Amino acid sequence: MRYLNRKPEPWFQLPDLSDGVAPDRILPGVYRSVLVLRAQEPYLAWVDQVAPEDGARLRANPAWQRHAILIPSSTTLAEAEPWLREWCHLILAEYMSWCTPLVRQWPEDRSWSTFTAWFDCDLISGVRDLGSDPLRAIEAD
Repeated sequence: MRYLNRKPEPWFQLPDLSDGVAPDRILPGVYRSVLVLRAQEPYLAWVDQVAPEDGARLRANPAWQRHAILIPSSTTLAEAEPWLREWCHLILAEYMSWCTPLVRQWPEDRSWSTFTAWFDCDLISGVRDLGSDPLRAIEAD
Protein backbone atom coordinates (compact mmCIF):
# COMPACT_ATOMS: atom_id res chain seq x y z
CA MET A 1 0.00 0.00 0.00
CA ARG A 2 3.01 2.28 0.03
CA TYR A 3 2.05 3.43 -3.47
CA LEU A 4 -1.11 5.14 -2.25
CA ASN A 5 0.89 8.07 -0.90
CA ARG A 6 3.29 8.21 -3.82
CA LYS A 7 3.63 11.58 -5.52
CA PRO A 8 3.27 11.73 -9.31
CA GLU A 9 6.37 10.84 -11.26
CA PRO A 10 8.44 13.88 -12.28
CA TRP A 11 7.57 13.34 -15.97
CA PHE A 12 3.90 13.99 -15.29
CA GLN A 13 2.67 17.47 -14.42
CA LEU A 14 -0.86 18.68 -13.93
CA PRO A 15 -1.78 20.98 -16.84
CA ASP A 16 -2.20 24.70 -16.23
CA LEU A 17 -5.72 25.15 -14.88
CA SER A 18 -5.43 28.89 -14.19
CA ASP A 19 -8.13 29.70 -16.76
CA GLY A 20 -10.57 27.51 -14.81
CA VAL A 21 -11.02 25.00 -17.65
CA ALA A 22 -9.60 21.50 -17.55
CA PRO A 23 -8.56 19.77 -20.79
CA ASP A 24 -10.56 16.77 -22.03
CA ARG A 25 -7.80 14.47 -20.84
CA ILE A 26 -5.44 15.07 -17.99
CA LEU A 27 -3.92 11.60 -17.72
CA PRO A 28 -2.01 10.02 -20.60
CA GLY A 29 -3.98 7.28 -22.30
CA VAL A 30 -3.26 4.08 -24.17
CA TYR A 31 -5.23 3.39 -27.34
CA ARG A 32 -6.41 0.01 -26.12
CA SER A 33 -9.28 -1.45 -24.16
CA VAL A 34 -9.02 -3.92 -21.31
CA LEU A 35 -10.80 -7.24 -21.47
CA VAL A 36 -11.37 -8.50 -17.94
CA LEU A 37 -11.84 -12.27 -17.82
CA ARG A 38 -13.43 -13.97 -14.81
CA ALA A 39 -13.02 -17.72 -14.60
CA GLN A 40 -16.31 -19.60 -14.44
CA GLU A 41 -17.03 -23.04 -12.98
CA PRO A 42 -16.34 -25.05 -16.17
CA TYR A 43 -12.78 -23.65 -16.33
CA LEU A 44 -12.23 -24.15 -12.60
CA ALA A 45 -13.49 -27.74 -12.87
CA TRP A 46 -11.09 -28.41 -15.76
CA VAL A 47 -8.18 -27.00 -13.72
CA ASP A 48 -9.22 -29.20 -10.78
CA GLN A 49 -9.07 -32.20 -13.10
CA VAL A 50 -5.67 -31.58 -14.76
CA ALA A 51 -3.83 -29.81 -11.92
CA PRO A 52 -5.61 -30.31 -8.56
CA GLU A 53 -3.09 -28.26 -6.56
CA ASP A 54 -3.44 -25.34 -8.98
CA GLY A 55 -7.21 -25.70 -8.82
CA ALA A 56 -7.20 -25.52 -5.02
CA ARG A 57 -4.98 -22.40 -5.10
CA LEU A 58 -7.17 -20.80 -7.77
CA ARG A 59 -10.35 -21.43 -5.80
CA ALA A 60 -8.75 -20.13 -2.58
CA ASN A 61 -7.69 -16.86 -4.25
CA PRO A 62 -10.58 -15.24 -6.13
CA ALA A 63 -8.29 -12.46 -7.40
CA TRP A 64 -6.39 -15.12 -9.37
CA GLN A 65 -9.63 -15.97 -11.14
CA ARG A 66 -9.62 -12.59 -12.90
CA HIS A 67 -7.19 -11.47 -15.57
CA ALA A 68 -6.88 -8.42 -17.79
CA ILE A 69 -5.87 -8.46 -21.43
CA LEU A 70 -5.19 -5.38 -23.54
CA ILE A 71 -7.15 -5.63 -26.76
CA PRO A 72 -7.78 -3.27 -29.69
CA SER A 73 -9.74 -0.21 -28.65
CA SER A 74 -13.47 -0.90 -28.38
CA THR A 75 -16.29 0.93 -26.68
CA THR A 76 -18.53 -2.08 -26.01
CA LEU A 77 -18.16 -5.82 -25.58
CA ALA A 78 -20.38 -6.27 -28.65
CA GLU A 79 -17.93 -4.18 -30.67
CA ALA A 80 -15.02 -6.30 -29.39
CA GLU A 81 -16.78 -9.63 -30.06
CA PRO A 82 -15.56 -10.18 -33.66
CA TRP A 83 -11.97 -9.74 -32.49
CA LEU A 84 -12.61 -12.02 -29.50
CA ARG A 85 -14.15 -14.72 -31.70
CA GLU A 86 -11.07 -14.63 -33.93
CA TRP A 87 -8.58 -14.83 -31.05
CA CYS A 88 -10.45 -16.84 -28.39
CA HIS A 89 -8.51 -20.03 -29.22
CA LEU A 90 -5.25 -18.21 -28.44
CA ILE A 91 -6.59 -16.85 -25.15
CA LEU A 92 -7.81 -20.33 -24.22
CA ALA A 93 -4.39 -21.80 -25.06
CA GLU A 94 -2.72 -19.24 -22.78
CA TYR A 95 -4.92 -20.17 -19.82
CA MET A 96 -4.68 -23.90 -20.46
CA SER A 97 -0.88 -23.77 -20.72
CA TRP A 98 -0.68 -22.27 -17.23
CA CYS A 99 -2.15 -25.50 -15.84
CA THR A 100 -0.50 -28.08 -18.03
CA PRO A 101 1.96 -27.89 -20.92
CA LEU A 102 0.62 -31.23 -22.17
CA VAL A 103 -1.63 -30.29 -25.07
CA ARG A 104 -3.17 -33.77 -25.01
CA GLN A 105 -4.80 -32.78 -21.69
CA TRP A 106 -6.42 -29.71 -23.22
CA PRO A 107 -10.03 -29.97 -24.36
CA GLU A 108 -10.33 -30.57 -28.09
CA ASP A 109 -13.04 -27.96 -28.31
CA ARG A 110 -11.28 -24.60 -28.08
CA SER A 111 -14.09 -22.69 -29.71
CA TRP A 112 -16.07 -19.58 -28.94
CA SER A 113 -18.61 -21.68 -27.04
CA THR A 114 -15.86 -23.05 -24.75
CA PHE A 115 -14.46 -19.56 -24.26
CA THR A 116 -17.85 -18.11 -23.27
CA ALA A 117 -18.55 -21.07 -20.95
CA TRP A 118 -15.15 -20.78 -19.25
CA PHE A 119 -14.96 -16.99 -18.89
CA ASP A 120 -17.27 -14.12 -18.13
CA CYS A 121 -16.02 -10.94 -19.79
CA ASP A 122 -16.17 -7.25 -19.02
CA LEU A 123 -14.73 -4.44 -21.08
CA ILE A 124 -12.98 -1.33 -19.86
CA SER A 125 -12.78 1.12 -22.73
CA GLY A 126 -10.59 3.81 -21.16
CA VAL A 127 -7.01 2.95 -20.24
CA ARG A 128 -4.72 5.47 -18.56
CA ASP A 129 -0.99 5.01 -18.05
CA LEU A 130 0.75 6.69 -15.13
CA GLY A 131 3.88 4.54 -15.31
CA SER A 132 7.04 6.47 -16.05
CA ASP A 133 8.74 3.70 -18.01
CA PRO A 134 7.68 2.79 -21.54
CA LEU A 135 5.30 -0.11 -22.08
CA ARG A 136 7.22 -3.27 -22.95
CA ALA A 137 5.98 -6.58 -24.23
CA ILE A 138 6.99 -9.74 -22.40
CA GLU A 139 8.15 -12.19 -25.03
CA ALA A 140 6.50 -15.61 -25.15
CA ASP A 141 8.62 -18.61 -24.27
